[in-house]
This record gives sequence, structure tokens and C-alpha cells, in this order.
Amino acid sequence: MDRAVAHKLKLFTAGLVLAGYGALATTETYGFAVLSLPLLVLGFMSLGERLDQRHRWYRQLTTYLTLALMGIIFGYFMAMPLGLIHFDLLGPVTLLVMYIQAYELMHVKRERNYLHIFLMAFFMLVAASVQAPDAGISLVLVLFLVSAAGSLMMLQLYRDSRHNRHGPDATVITLNHARETEPAAGAQAPNTRMGLTFSVTAVSVASILLTIAVFYTTPRTEAGLFGRSQPGGMAMTGLSGFVDLTMGGNIAEDPTVVFQAEFPDMPDGRYRGELLWRAGVLDSYTGRRWEHRGVRARDNQAVQLDFENIDEYSVARTPFADGDPELIHQVIRVEDYGFTHPFLPGLSLIQRLEASNMAVEWGSSQDFSVMQLTSAREAPEYEVWSEVRQPEPSGLRESDTNYQTVFRQNAYHVLTHHDLQNRTLRLIQRLADRHDTVYDQVVAIEQHLSSSDFVYTLEAPTLPSQNPVDAFIHEYRAGHCEYFASAMALMVRGLGVPARLVMGYRGGVWDETEDAYLVQADMAHVWVEVYFPGWGWVDFDPSPLEDDDAEDGMWAAVGRWANSLHIRSRMVWYRDIIGYEPPIRLEDLLRRDSLSGFLPGWGYTGGMFGGMSLTDRIPLATFGLAFLGLGGAAVWFAMQWKELQFHGFRPRVPLSRDQIRAIRLYLRLRRRLRRAGIPCEGKTAQEILAAAQAYPGVDPSILEEVVHLYDTVRFGDRSLDSQRYRNARRAIKRLVRGRNEWSPTPAQ
Repeated sequence: MDRAVAHKLKLFTAGLVLAGYGALATTETYGFAVLSLPLLVLGFMSLGERLDQRHRWYRQLTTYLTLALMGIIFGYFMAMPLGLIHFDLLGPVTLLVMYIQAYELMHVKRERNYLHIFLMAFFMLVAASVQAPDAGISLVLVLFLVSAAGSLMMLQLYRDSRHNRHGPDATVITLNHARETEPAAGAQAPNTRMGLTFSVTAVSVASILLTIAVFYTTPRTEAGLFGRSQPGGMAMTGLSGFVDLTMGGNIAEDPTVVFQAEFPDMPDGRYRGELLWRAGVLDSYTGRRWEHRGVRARDNQAVQLDFENIDEYSVARTPFADGDPELIHQVIRVEDYGFTHPFLPGLSLIQRLEASNMAVEWGSSQDFSVMQLTSAREAPEYEVWSEVRQPEPSGLRESDTNYQTVFRQNAYHVLTHHDLQNRTLRLIQRLADRHDTVYDQVVAIEQHLSSSDFVYTLEAPTLPSQNPVDAFIHEYRAGHCEYFASAMALMVRGLGVPARLVMGYRGGVWDETEDAYLVQADMAHVWVEVYFPGWGWVDFDPSPLEDDDAEDGMWAAVGRWANSLHIRSRMVWYRDIIGYEPPIRLEDLLRRDSLSGFLPGWGYTGGMFGGMSLTDRIPLATFGLAFLGLGGAAVWFAMQWKELQFHGFRPRVPLSRDQIRAIRLYLRLRRRLRRAGIPCEGKTAQEILAAAQAYPGVDPSILEEVVHLYDTVRFGDRSLDSQRYRNARRAIKRLVRGRNEWSPTPAQ
């Protein structure tokens, strides 16, 4: 049985190791390439154990490697106080955990070595949980729980088998324990194997249920000492209140679903136009950074609009003067609880917005942006009506260029301010000289930046702090939408034309089950608005984004279906797991109002499930099932206590109180003799008696009487009352001093 248990122990241990590395593989920092490390170590594990047993040089080599790594880690941490904010604490700790686990795997393993391996796998799971893992970690967690349950059970059986190697086999008590016939030597009974499998399965299922229950009933906490880490120190896609052109480096795509949008007035729920979700504007450029200043046009501008805050929950404005454009009705529900941008996204130019659970108002600059003032505990929901308005090129070509009648002097200065170098101004002039109208000149700048001379990438170079846009246009020519939009806005400003940046989202994934578009954080986008008198602000987008046209064919349809399924799974993960806000917490379980609808007669509403919604009942029911399962297991183990006594540790027949007293006396006698220098290890009571009698300082009468008392009470089932027990303990203290002050009475 020892060999079979050892084989199963190694199998479950390998699963636990792979689960730890699998958790790291779900993060952007490590990726799937990290899985090659455990496969390599597990593949050479048997070779490492043989080398550890037979060759001294192997043990010395691994020891030197360990000392070298410890020196590097120690030097790293010693240097941390010199610049703590520039060091990554989690990376070196994770590397140390990997090495410890690999070291233990490549050497001969005993019980404590296996425990070290298990602990390192758990540390890897913790390290992955603070580095924004994707939905794959849910599958890894199931593998981890199953492997952990099997590993711990096999380790206990392995330990018992090793301790009973020269005696009878360890008794295997399983959850379907039955009185079975003894198997042949070296064999394992079929019922025992099935019971062991059932036991591992039952413990794994109970662990999974308990994990779900704890998840549903506990609030989210921060990561503690290590902090919540972004992948590889990279920034994440999403909206912010500014654009800093000198913050280069890699940008990780965040697949979190920010909001979902429905189009209730559309026949099939789909919108046929471009999904360009406008949130806020940045109109002030400081030389390296875009900010929102809130520049307004004159009151007598050609495009006269009245913005009104109707009440606390709704805003509206007058439509544009030219015709009656189509209003696009949207119902938007913000999915990401971490959405902190002050302006609410909406399609194109918002004309009316009605919120259901938060206060809103127009932005102070009246730039078609709606600001959320308060946020409720639940996700913000609102309805919005937008004007989709794209003027014809012929009308824009006829637009007036007298901006002094539209903007005050200081506002015009803000909207045309730039710090472009002469080489960039010459480039602007060359592009503008080919065209007669401002519109065509703006389009020429847009086409120049969208040409094949520029590359769109999230691995953005770090631009210099002085004249970053000039460096992007002439040297780097690679970056993301912030670089392209900034370049176009400043180049248009170089013509004396007002321009600004717009922040929002571009695109959306259609979800058949929700009949809505899912907009993710990695769809965040920045584009340009250029002002044309008589028409207002007009959109331009110089970023050379990928073509969104769908391909035809079976494989293209399969790819779209797989992508949609992947997006929905990520939506569930980031909305219901990462962004989950527990409706029932542990501290609420004993409150009357929390249980009033779950337990009949409890609280005020009464009735089973009377006052709770389905989403409230599911976590509480899951917690209840897990609690009942653990309680039932505890009762079962209590009832099977006698059957769970392993050979070599506790006797199968319970001892009486008198026998326990006799054993304590005998152990006290052995300790007293050992302190006197008389060896007692590996000897029976009679052998100890014979050895101690030859020692001149020992009172033989006390020694004989104590040994006789132990034999008759422990094995003869005689009585030993408390008074005789105390007298015997006092006599043992005088054993070596030669005083015969105790006259024991033979046990009756």
C-alpha cells in the first residue's frame, strides 16, 4: 500500500503545482509561457530524487544555488529603502516561492517537504489573485481545491504507512466505510479504492461549496502588504480625467465590461451606425498634458443652444437649428462598479438624459457632457436620447472662418494654443497649401496621420517631456489614440482653428442573450473635435484603427461566435466576480431583516423566502448548504470516532480513568529515572526495573511498587483511586533520594 499511496500522493501534488502556476498564467504579467516551468520540473523530478540519493555533488550544487539566490534577494530588499516606490515587492517574492517549490520537487521528499510544496502552491494562488487575473482562474481554483483535498488525504495515508512499515497496514477509513474482508498482502481492497475516491470527491465538493459561500457572503478587501498589482507595472486601458503624453510604456487591455447599452426603438435592438460613445472633453493643452478647463463660446454664436437642468435626475437641451435630426434612444446600465469618470457616456451628442438612481447635471462648459453628481450602491442606470449629426462636407467647406465672433479672446487662445516646433509648422503649411478650405485642410491632416507612415500600438514609446507631439510626428510615428488625437488637434490649432480632444468609447460587442451592446474598458478611445462656425463641433478620428468589417464564410462565423462567447464569459467574470458586491454579508446573517424572508416566522415579513429576491436567496442558500454539509461531516466523524483511531497512535479499546492514571505514573517514573542518568529508551517496565535496581541511589522498594502498580492497573484492570495516585506521585519524587516514606498498598 505504501507504494500505491506514494504514487497517488505524487499525482495530486503535481496537480497542485500545476494549479499554482496555472493561477499565475491567468495574469498578464506571466501568461501561459509560465506553465513550461512546472512541466519541466515535474518531468525531471524522478531524476532529481535519484541524484539527491546517490550523489553528493548534486546536493552541494543545489545548496550553492540556494545561497546565491538568497544573496540576490537579500541585496534586493536591502536596497529597497533607497527607493521603495521604484521596486516591485511581489515579483521577487513570487520568484522565491517558485524556487523553493522547485527545490523541494527536485529532492527526496518527506512529509514536511510535501507540506512546503503545498504551501508554495497556495502562495502562487494568492500572488495571482492580486494581479488582475482573468476568468481562467475560476477553473484553476477548482483544480486547486480538488488537488489540495487529495494531496492532504494522501499525505496523511503516506505518513501512516511509513510509521507502520514494520507493523500492520494503516487502517483506511473512508466516507463509505464498510466491514470488508482483509485484502491480500500488498494489495488494496476495491471497496477501499472506491471509498477513497468517493472521500476525495466529497471533500472537494464541500470545499468548492464552502468557497462559493464565503465569496458570496464576504466583502471585497484590498490586497494588503503587496498591494493590488497591475500587470507588469503597465497602465490599463480606460478613461481618466486627463491625457499625459509623457506617460509612455505598455498599456494592458482591460476587458472589464464598463456598461451595456440597449436600443429599445430599433426593430432588432441593433444600431446600424457607428458606435462612438462620447463622455467628456479636454480643451486645455499645457505643453505635455491635456486637461478639462471648460471653455465656452459666445452667447450670440451661430449655433445657439439652451442647456437646462430640468430636475435632480434629468437634463435636456434644445435641438440644433438646422432641421430635426433623428434622436437615438438608449438605455444604459453601468456594469463596472469601479467606473469613476465624472461624465456619463452616451452616443454622439446628448439631447436629453433621465437617470433613475443618481443626480445629474450638464457640464459647466455646456459641451454636451452630462456629469454624475451622486452614485447609488447599485450600478447607475439612465436613459439617453442623442442626436446623431454628421454635417455634409459641402456645408463644412462653406463655413465661415471668423472665429472672433464665436469665441472670446481668452477662449480662442485656449482652443488654439500649441507649442509646435517650426519643422511641424512647415509640415502643416505644406499639407494646407494643397487645399483652399479649412475643412479640406483638416481632412488632409487627418489622412496624413492615418497613413501607413504611422503605426497604431499599445506598446507606446515614452515621448520626451519637451515638445512630445513633435517627436511623435517626426521620429517615433507609433503610439495609441492619445498620441494620434493630440497630434491632429495641435496641427489643426497650428492653422488657427479651434480643436479639442474628446474622451469616450468606440465600438461594442453584441450580446444575443442580453439584446444589448457590451462596451469594455479596452474600447476606451480619444478622438478630435474641430469647430466650424454655423455647424459647431465636428468629429475627426486620425487613429489608424483596425477594420471592423465582418468577414464572410463558415470559419468567420465560428470565430465571431467564439469571440462573442468569450466576451460574455469575461462580462460575467468581471461583473459578477471581480465587481461583485455581496447582497448578504457575514455580519448580516444574524440580523432579523436579512433572514426575515428566508426563515418562516423570523423577522417581520414571515413566510419561506417571502421578503427576499432571487439574487438574495442564492448566496444565503449556498452558504446554508455548505454549513449543513460541514455540520453533517462533523457529526459523522464524531459517530465514527472509534473507527478513526489508527494503529500505532491510539488503542482501539477506550481506556478507563484508572488505566490513564497508571500510564501517567509510569511516564513520570521514566522521566525521573532519565534525569538520574538511567537509560529507559526501548525497554519494557521489567527491563527498566532491573536496570534501576543496580543504581545505588534508587530506593528499590518504591521502584518495585510503582512498576507493580502500573502492571496490575494498566493490564490487570485493577482500581487506582485518587488518594493512592497522589501518594504514588509524591513517592516518585523521593525515588532517587533514598527516602522510604511511602508504604504502598497492593492493588485489590
